[in-house]
Amino acid sequence: MLCMVCTDALPLTQYHLQATDNFLLHQFFLHKQLTHATALYHFIKKSVVYTILEYFKYKGNISIGFFLGKQYGLLLQKQTHWIHHFDSIIPVPLHRQKLKKRGYNQSAIFAQGLSSILSLPCQTNVLVRTVDTSTQTKKKRIERFKNMEKVFTIKNHQVIEGKNILLIDDVVTTGATLNACIETLSPSVKNIAIVAIAMAT
Repeated sequence: MLCMVCTDALPLTQYHLQATDNFLLHQFFLHKQLTHATALYHFIKKSVVYTILEYFKYKGNISIGFFLGKQYGLLLQKQTHWIHHFDSIIPVPLHRQKLKKRGYNQSAIFAQGLSSILSLPCQTNVLVRTVDTSTQTKKKRIERFKNMEKVFTIKNHQVIEGKNILLIDDVVTTGATLNACIETLSPSVKNIAIVAIAMAT
């Protein structure tokens, strides 16, 4: 899937080794139920990671996302104990219109790769995006958070009631989307951990 040259060039964060105290987790310090946070790579524009995610997210190369999920799943399984305390996996959802246009949810594909290694159910019908927001790309930080207010809802509360959830995203930038997801999930779940492909630095 990736040649050795590209693999060696990928900037690993190693956040999973300090998942209760790292830069990503600190972005969400107000959320007491968020106990762990990790991302596989640092995201830098025009880097190898940028190119990989562009092919995955916008050019239909789904196999890359599933492969990355499996690779991170193996890493988490081997090098952490905390990952085994979680019950299920929930990817950040796309609105149905965007999902229809793109044909797949990139976070769900990555989540399925993780699920195949960690043997945790990947639940795509619990957290639902009810508002088709405008693109976040050119918005400033405050605008992004306002844009994400009351965007998500929960179906099937009983499925996640009191559970420990892995919340999956592709790339974390300002954290506005994840923040909105955490706020929606918090009343129902016990603990939440963020697992992402990459984090913008």
